[in-house]
Amino acid sequence: MGELKLQKGILQALEIAGMLNMKLVIAGPVYNRDFYQKEVEPIVSENPDISYIGEVGGKQKQELLKHARCLLFPIISREPFGIVMIEALACGTPVLAFNNGAVSEVLQGFPQLICHKVEEMVEKIRNQDFPSPQTLRQYIEKHFSSEKMADRYVELYEKIINENLPPLHGPDYIISSYEKEMADGGIPSAEGRFEYASALKDKNQISEAIQAFTSCAEETDGIYKTKALYELSALYQNQGNLDKAKASCFHSFHTGLPRAEFCCRLGYCFKQEERIDESLFWFKLATQLEKPHLHDSLYEEGCWSWVPHLELCVCYYKKGDYEASNHHNNLAAQYQPNNKRILHNKELLEKLLRK
Repeated sequence: MGELKLQKGILQALEIAGMLNMKLVIAGPVYNRDFYQKEVEPIVSENPDISYIGEVGGKQKQELLKHARCLLFPIISREPFGIVMIEALACGTPVLAFNNGAVSEVLQGFPQLICHKVEEMVEKIRNQDFPSPQTLRQYIEKHFSSEKMADRYVELYEKIINENLPPLHGPDYIISSYEKEMADGGIPSAEGRFEYASALKDKNQISEAIQAFTSCAEETDGIYKTKALYELSALYQNQGNLDKAKASCFHSFHTGLPRAEFCCRLGYCFKQEERIDESLFWFKLATQLEKPHLHDSLYEEGCWSWVPHLELCVCYYKKGDYEASNHHNNLAAQYQPNNKRILHNKELLEKLLRK
């Protein structure tokens, strides 16, 4: 139950259902139609025991949860909370979840429900050794009531006020901690370098942020190097320094395969320079790249779906090719049917094509 996307563990849930030959009900919105049609829909259509019923709420959600044998929560991202776990337990329904994000905190009272791999989750479902519905309900009433939440907020606010501490992980805290570590002769991690640079950007210390992101890009490898280059390209573009923005994007191609995020950035830069042919090249390339199977923390869904098509619509319009412009606007609309820019383009282009 939740948005049907890779990070929520929908593919793992489908795999579990296939291994058990048991009924699986999937409920939640679909925002990435491409992912759903390629990865989820074929499996659902081939297995009569699996049904997708769309987004649910209110009484319908309550009925689904309270009659379920268990809720699968095979989350593969660092989910900050996961309220559906609370909703299921409040209905007396056990939750089987992967140990990511806040799962270990939410299920602290039921460590036997926490899993580390698909096979372990399958075995627990087969054994059906779950706490009683009454036990699950009482746990939620004790630890996750609205009164308990409000009390904890007050405790935390009072602690911060009384100790005069900056909020944990706020920009000031990150900057002071990093600079203290450096003054003490510490060697910062790649993550620490990137967080420090990001905190400087959040404080609008742009020159210092550029210097810190540059250092991060030079001194690290992997995803933090790539993320630092992407931040640099954005900062330089915002300053109007398009040559350096493009150079940061090109530098990223040395770290791995081209990414749609950088291709779109290059497309924007060339469009600002009114170099429409070059802009077309990079936005086209963004539409041709294969999406990464696992999404990292840089992943921007729009760059891998509707954004380059919308920009291609604009570029072809500037070249006077209204057929191609309309084609790409329609492709963008498949992802964003209610987007005001896309709807405006549709109305304008249909008038032009009728002439």
